[in-house]
Amino acid sequence: MEQIISIVVLPFVNLSPDGQNESLVDSMTGDLIINLSKINGLKVTSKQSSFYYKNRNIPLDEISKKLGVKVVLEGSIQILDGRIKVSASLVQASEDFLFWSDIWERKIDDFFRVQDELSEEIAQKLQEQIGHFEIRNNFLEHPERDLKLHKIYLEAKNKSNQWNPQGVLESIVLFEEILDSNPQYIEAHIGIADAYSFLAVTRFMNIKEAWAKVNLHGQMAKQIDPNHAGVYYILANVCFFDKMDFASSLRYAKKAVKLQSNHSEALQFLVFLYSISGACDLAYKYLEKVQDCDPFSSENLFYQAFLHYRNNEFDKALKGFNQCLNDNPHNIPAYFQKGFTLLALNKAQEMLDWINKMPSEIQVLGDIKGLKCLAYILLDEKGNTQKALQELKEDSQNHLAHQEHSYWFLTEVLQGYYDEAFDWLDQLIRIQSPIVLIYFGDTFGSRLSADIRYKEYHKLLFSAVEDLENEKVKKLLSESETENARLKLESYLQEEDPFLNPKMSLRHTAQYIGIHPNQLSWLINNYYAKNFNVFVNEYRIERFIKLAKDTRNQHISLLGLAFESGFNSKSSFNTFFKKIKGCTPKEFLMNNKNTF
Repeated sequence: MEQIISIVVLPFVNLSPDGQNESLVDSMTGDLIINLSKINGLKVTSKQSSFYYKNRNIPLDEISKKLGVKVVLEGSIQILDGRIKVSASLVQASEDFLFWSDIWERKIDDFFRVQDELSEEIAQKLQEQIGHFEIRNNFLEHPERDLKLHKIYLEAKNKSNQWNPQGVLESIVLFEEILDSNPQYIEAHIGIADAYSFLAVTRFMNIKEAWAKVNLHGQMAKQIDPNHAGVYYILANVCFFDKMDFASSLRYAKKAVKLQSNHSEALQFLVFLYSISGACDLAYKYLEKVQDCDPFSSENLFYQAFLHYRNNEFDKALKGFNQCLNDNPHNIPAYFQKGFTLLALNKAQEMLDWINKMPSEIQVLGDIKGLKCLAYILLDEKGNTQKALQELKEDSQNHLAHQEHSYWFLTEVLQGYYDEAFDWLDQLIRIQSPIVLIYFGDTFGSRLSADIRYKEYHKLLFSAVEDLENEKVKKLLSESETENARLKLESYLQEEDPFLNPKMSLRHTAQYIGIHPNQLSWLINNYYAKNFNVFVNEYRIERFIKLAKDTRNQHISLLGLAFESGFNSKSSFNTFFKKIKGCTPKEFLMNNKNTF
């Protein structure tokens, strides 16, 4: 039975005195989101969208409808006198049904251990209550972590996420401080690799040196944990922007999403890759996925506008890029994509006027020169065109001037020099100049599409694009294994009455009949079309009805009979009874009293 199992982890409430340890409390929420998103088949709302609801008094059912999730995790944390107290609860929001809660009280040194125990407990309760997904045995494996270094990491990420040269350089200093203390701190390796990647692509640092740093830290991170989604997001960037290897970049981005389904950066990168390849249907598919996980992300707005641009919806694209720049005036990619959009709308003069107002601290000279040159060609300003072309041609002789390479390609196309454009493209492929991948299918580059050679080069550059979304869902048990496990399960329930124990769990049941919990979850969901809790509670309700029929039990209340049948609370009994029988226990007994 295919279904989407979805959850939002709301920001935990900080109950520490005077609001202390706020960043630490927020980090537990963020890490819980990351831990749960490593589970295939579980859709977890991203941190950015989760934190939209911080300190907002909004009903849970309203939050769940807005985010499109079934389950809400909420809780609180108190850190006091070297100890930590964490309380958490899971609520099926549409029914206002709290089906699990627990409290941990430990020494502050056990911060991460509590976090992992909580992640594991949540995953198991969701598997039992909501439906099937697979939990890897080692999905929470990671090196020992240090609370002091964790605080430095949070500060570094905050600076890195500013996406301006100063903030990124400051983040690198902090990441290096972490790695000096603990070379195995994988998040610091990924963070510093991402920071150097930004400096390389924007050319605020020597390209060769920057990519060497990215490769070094990416590979070190991979050695520490080859199953970390962030590793493959970094490798996807390296393959595209440093190696001009579209196929490997696409493969790594997909693997990152497979390892962590709500990895926003990897999902956004897939939107980008499919957009430039011309596979807009797949790009929209991944855009919907990342918007589903992260509906309040400003970064998603950029990728939506970029996809509009690639789909020749220029008015929509311009509106989106303008909004991006309103939100963040230092958004470098949005600046230049707005420039291309204005050119596509035949507003070359407006583009020239606008690009001259770009803040000096975020100017990428190669892009500015290139856009101006394209504008002069479109405006047929011969004097400015010749001067700009000469300067661009000289700059493009540098084999690391990737932006200039691509703009020279576009100038050849705009001037109608198609043979020269294809010759130049050959050279760029030979020296692995990656930015041309972005502009080959651009609204200007695609003017070559009437030439028979265009399809050949498109196939050469983007042959890796294929729809891998329709893979068959693997069976966790063969037909004979399924039948054998089914018979054992039914025999166990009918002969041993394990459901009378309110603590009956998926894990213990699987252990008794000799299969993995993932296999039992799959069996119940696919063979019986139910989740574990509904399956077990049906047995409990039948036992309740049997006890209620027995005249010897007339002195026992309905709730007493429910407890005798394995339920552990009035709310869970009433909720499941109505779900299974379609009415309350009292109504059911009244309607069927003549059959007793």
